[in-house]
Amino acid sequence: MSRSKILVVVVSWNNFVETELSVRSVLDQTYVNFEIALIDNGSKREYVEPLRKVFGSHSQVHWVENEDNIGFTKAVNQALKLFVLGKDDYEYIAFLNNDAFADPKWLNSMIQVSRDNDAPLVAARMIQHRNQDRMESAGIGMLNTGEVIPDGYDLPLKDRDVVGPCFGVSGGAALYRVDVFDQLGEFDQDFPMGYDDAEFALRAFNQGIVTYYAPEAMVSHIGSLSLNKIKSAQSLIDTQYQIQSAYFLHAPFLAYVHSLVWSLVRAVYLLFFGQWRVLWIMMKASWRLFLNRKSLLKKRKLNQKNRVISTWKFLRSQRHVLVSDFSRWRLQKKYKRNNYYS
Repeated sequence: MSRSKILVVVVSWNNFVETELSVRSVLDQTYVNFEIALIDNGSKREYVEPLRKVFGSHSQVHWVENEDNIGFTKAVNQALKLFVLGKDDYEYIAFLNNDAFADPKWLNSMIQVSRDNDAPLVAARMIQHRNQDRMESAGIGMLNTGEVIPDGYDLPLKDRDVVGPCFGVSGGAALYRVDVFDQLGEFDQDFPMGYDDAEFALRAFNQGIVTYYAPEAMVSHIGSLSLNKIKSAQSLIDTQYQIQSAYFLHAPFLAYVHSLVWSLVRAVYLLFFGQWRVLWIMMKASWRLFLNRKSLLKKRKLNQKNRVISTWKFLRSQRHVLVSDFSRWRLQKKYKRNNYYS
C-alpha cells in the first residue's frame, strides 16, 4: 500500500464554474500523494459536458458520470464502493463540497493533525466565502436539544485558532481514515442530503472514535449551492426530521429524555419571540418522527448496542441550547439576517 495516499471526493450537480474551481484548488495542493474522484450526479448537458471535457481524462481524476441524480449520500457511498472499500489503495479519504475552495495546505495540514494526534477523523477550518473574516465551521457540535450544528459559525477566525479535539467533522471539508468505514460502515442513505455527516459523527462519537480540528486546513465555502436549488418549506422540514431522527437513533435513553425537556423549554421561548415558522417546522418534523417510530426503533436498538461511551460522557459533550440560541440571535441581529436558519 502507498502510505498516506488520499482519495479526494467531489460531487457535482448542475454546476460547472464552482466545481471547476473546487477541483483545481485540490490539484494545486502542496501534498502530492492524492487522486480525485469527481462524480457528476445526473447534471444537465450544459453542465456535465464542459466538466467532462476539462477533467474526464485528467491523470489524477477518476471521472464518474451518473445518468440520474442519485442524491449526495448515495454518490459519496458510490465513491467508497468503487475506489476504497475492499481495496488497499488509499489510507485516507477526503471530502470537499463542489462550492468549497481549498487552501494549498489543506490536505497536508489535515494529514499532519491526524498523524500527530492519532485522529482518524479531522475537521477542516471552513470560512465563509463572502465574509472571509468569519468562520463557517470548526467541525460540528451538539446541543442538548439534539441538534448538531456548525461549531463557531459567524465567529471571528481568531476564535477558532487552536488544534484540538471536537465533536465531529463537517463532511463539506474533512479527512477520514479509511479504516473508520471498516468499523462504522458507509454513510446512512436514510439521510440523503445535508445531514449524513452529522449522523456519521454521532455514530463515530458513540464508538469512541477520536476527531480533531485542524485550523491550518483552510477552506472557503460558498454554502448551500445545491440546496438552494431545491429550497422550500418541505426541504426545511426534511432537514429538521433528519436532525431529530439522527439524535433519536444515537442518544442514550436519559440523554434523549433530557433533550425532550429542553426542546419544550425552547418551544416556549420560540413562541414568546414570535418564531412561529421555526416552531411549525419542528412540530411537523416531530410528527413525522412519531409516524416512523417503528422503523427507527429497530435501527436505534442496533446503534445503542454498538455504543461504547457512557451516558454521562454523551451529555458532557453537549452545549446548552439557551447559550447557542442567544449567540445565534445576537449574531443574526449584528449581521442583519432575517432568517433563523441562515
